[in-house]
Amino acid sequence: MTFKSNLSYVEYMTGKDVTLLDKEKPKIDLKKCECLICFNQFKSYQASVHCNFCNNVCHYKCYKNFTRKNNYYAMKCLHCRTRSIYFRKPWWMCYYI
Repeated sequence: MTFKSNLSYVEYMTGKDVTLLDKEKPKIDLKKCECLICFNQFKSYQASVHCNFCNNVCHYKCYKNFTRKNNYYAMKCLHCRTRSIYFRKPWWMCYYI
């Protein structure tokens, strides 16, 4: 991203008239993706862990078991080792996990 001098800093940070990296990334179709750890396909009801930086995806349960054994990767991406992960789960799963 390059800073445009005709915008104020607040307008720049809110993304007004500036294309941000998040807007340029395509949406990930989980039906076509596979987990980095177990190499299985995703189902619609499974929780997942996504990386903002490298767009890799893995199952939440696989990630939880992997980080239990390798504490270095807690809250980090397994591929690029950055702290840029976020968790996604269906709305009804909020009561179970």
